[in-house]
Amino acid sequence: MINQGTTYKINLGTELPQRSVEFDHLIVTRGNLNWVGGGFTPAQSKRRIELMNKTLRPSIEQQTNKNFKFISLWKEKPTHNGIEGEIMEVVKSKFVLNKTFTKTPVIHNPEILEICKKHITKDYVLVTKIDNDDCLGMNFVDVLQKNVELTNYPYYYDIRAWRTYKMQIKKMEIAKLPYTSMFLSVLEKSSDFICYPYNYMHPQINEVLEGKHILELDALFTQHSDNSYTGFIGQETRFDLKHYSPKLT
Repeated sequence: MINQGTTYKINLGTELPQRSVEFDHLIVTRGNLNWVGGGFTPAQSKRRIELMNKTLRPSIEQQTNKNFKFISLWKEKPTHNGIEGEIMEVVKSKFVLNKTFTKTPVIHNPEILEICKKHITKDYVLVTKIDNDDCLGMNFVDVLQKNVELTNYPYYYDIRAWRTYKMQIKKMEIAKLPYTSMFLSVLEKSSDFICYPYNYMHPQINEVLEGKHILELDALFTQHSDNSYTGFIGQETRFDLKHYSPKLT
């Protein structure tokens, strides 16, 4: 079991009843999509897909609230199978990693913007950005959607702290950063949609938008190298990896 303290509370509940929401929720990740100034070699792509099948995809499948669309972005049409409901989109241009801070909305990835627009049917849209080798807690979507307020937009929702699992040594740590995380979500009005999570680096979002952190949101950052990670604030000796992915060991 995960050690549930007063500071980092996690709801491990079972299947929750689905509810109607007045916004589209898109969870978007990059598969092997190249970015400007870098990219994936064939070996790196193969490794990333293996990690994705252990981490993100199973965590998406076991969400207790399935009222969302899962979109993965690829530089070419994947020859492998995804999961049920996964929308695989090919992006011909490179992903721009914007390192220039500006409060003026700039569309750095117009192709990704247009892909997301194809899957918007309501007046509001919530986009959650996540790396393809990380995991969402099984109640992440439900907790997030229950905290969305349509009176505020564009507006970000972020995790307060997350767990980092060091795969090589099977060690769990808790981390947080003073800025918006790699697990953030942004609510936008569909008519003014620019897809903030894919047009700004995640640490910039709290400088551009107002928002809030949700204590109950839970996610897992998987660290599959020996590199140190900033933001460390504590260790955990009791945890349940199946809460994030049944295929993660």
